[in-house]
Amino acid sequence: MSSIDFHTKISGHEAVAWIKNCIENHSLLPEDEEQLIDFIVSHKPKDFKNPRKPRASKKSSQERASDDYQPPLCDAMVWNDHLGAQCNKKKVDGKCFCNRHFIENEKHGATRFGVFLINSDGDVQKQRYTHAFNNTEDKIHLWDGVERPKKAIKTSSSTTKGTRKCGICGECGHNRKTCPHRPKEPEDTGAGTGLNLITSHQEFNQARINLSDTLSQNTTTETQNDTVETQNDTVETQNDTVETQNDTTDSQETVLLLPDPQPEELDEDLSLDQHDDDDDDDNSTVMYQGIQYILDTEDNTIVGDEMDVIGNWDPDTQTIEWINSDISKFHRLAVFELKAKNESKLE
Repeated sequence: MSSIDFHTKISGHEAVAWIKNCIENHSLLPEDEEQLIDFIVSHKPKDFKNPRKPRASKKSSQERASDDYQPPLCDAMVWNDHLGAQCNKKKVDGKCFCNRHFIENEKHGATRFGVFLINSDGDVQKQRYTHAFNNTEDKIHLWDGVERPKKAIKTSSSTTKGTRKCGICGECGHNRKTCPHRPKEPEDTGAGTGLNLITSHQEFNQARINLSDTLSQNTTTETQNDTVETQNDTVETQNDTVETQNDTTDSQETVLLLPDPQPEELDEDLSLDQHDDDDDDDNSTVMYQGIQYILDTEDNTIVGDEMDVIGNWDPDTQTIEWINSDISKFHRLAVFELKAKNESKLE
């Protein structure tokens, strides 16, 4: 006799398939309760697999920017590909921001991109900041329709060149080569100048022998100088070793003299650690092309150091879609530096 385990959980799809099997064979339903249970158990679907849940289609940037204001969601504004939109996270109890934008507002006094303000009449007003954190000295936001500011062109200051003067006589109108006061060079007659001309084959051979002797003497002198310098380098290396040992002894004595941490400092460190743990409840890390980033698991967004969104994470393709080209350039630069560092280690 078979029995039904009424405590076993099944999906709705499996229950529909089970009932469908029973209905198709309803003419064979027995009147006895035990036989009815056996009949139902025998028609349970075998190796049933639930169909894949259809993936919700994402809204485009234009659709998200035109959506109506949702009171349960965070009042902060997000980038949304230069168009701006309401944050899709829920508000923290008793606050108008989600946890991430609340920390951002406490740190900078304002959110990065703007807020949604509710007037006394109940009307919602979008306030987009022209600069990050509503600070005109910070980075400018290039919203849709905002022109990029033109860079100032550097112009070289016009300098008037003075009249050149001759380096020999100091007068103008000529240079050193054409100076009339330039001393004349002596004529090369082969005598009295130290450059006597060689007129025979024997004199040429004798001059070559003298030159070889002079070069050999210079080489011997240079070798002796190199030997003396090597000995001096050895002595300096020994002195550096002694100084390094002395520095090590001094550093060890300094560590022994450090005071114990005060209880108040320990309490501050513990409070900071607890605060960091609270901030990272909804965050995890992902590795993309060798670079580690912070992932907000609630909406699959990549968060920067200042808790601002810098990209969207696609779990299916394991890729990041950056919000602008500047952040993409920074990522490519970081990947290039990482490859160069790894190649230098291999060498």
